[in-house]
Amino acid sequence: QREWRYLKPQTANLSPTRFHAFPGTDEVGMVLMTRAVNDLTFKTPQIGVVYAPGVGGATVASYEDQPVQDNIAAHIYALGGFPAIQLDTADLILLVNTPEDGRTLEASHTSNQEASSNGAREIVRQAVRWSKLGKTVAIGDIAYGNGADRSLMYVLEDRNVLYDIDAYAGWNTAGNSLGYAMSQGLLAPRYFNKETKDRLLTVRYLDDWGYQAVVRNKVNQKVIYPSQINGAALGSSYDYVQAWIELEMKDFAKKHLGKNGELLVGIRLPWMRMFEIEPLLKAQKKY
Repeated sequence: QREWRYLKPQTANLSPTRFHAFPGTDEVGMVLMTRAVNDLTFKTPQIGVVYAPGVGGATVASYEDQPVQDNIAAHIYALGGFPAIQLDTADLILLVNTPEDGRTLEASHTSNQEASSNGAREIVRQAVRWSKLGKTVAIGDIAYGNGADRSLMYVLEDRNVLYDIDAYAGWNTAGNSLGYAMSQGLLAPRYFNKETKDRLLTVRYLDDWGYQAVVRNKVNQKVIYPSQINGAALGSSYDYVQAWIELEMKDFAKKHLGKNGELLVGIRLPWMRMFEIEPLLKAQKKY
């Protein structure tokens, strides 16, 4: 905040294509790579945005200090793109899953349940519609912080359209998810075949939905709390906890991701803590 207050007046005369400041960090590598690809190929993609019913773009997500519509616009310019005036002309349709009341709770909150919601049904309806029209579709799932909206994933699974979309992200902060989903969506039709696209979706579903919204809570309740293990620094408990998480994750993958769930061969905890995992997948076929 202090740095931003210092920079803002000094950049007042720069256009949105020259200077960007927005909430987010972990997605920036993906955003800059996508920007480089767009610049090198002389592409200025148009991105159309559709929000879930309710507060929508005026939502101020947890850990952030501006409406998500402003964050999205800044990410679009940072990607080397431009907001689409009409959805029909957009190169990418970004469907933004926002909470109806604008309050983004944690994915671990008791309100994050599988029962389908009005917002989830509308996002999936839009996904099906635009996919059938041949559009590239990305979902930025920011209804909750640090994990997926289980209601949205339930509806996507129930309609059997988990792999009909081109990109999905629902991890960490809103800016992280939005920047990643847009980058993934812009790269997918140009550089991914069906297998690669589905493989990347599988990683996001395993991490954002399977672990962050389901399994992490379950292992906390079954293992971490009863055994009084420090989830922020597993230490000598690493192997024990890792084995539990791997068991639960493989069960989740089998139940929810069908043949794509078979790609999961294990998991690791890269920072020796409960907050995040790295899904380990079978090697991809070479072409």
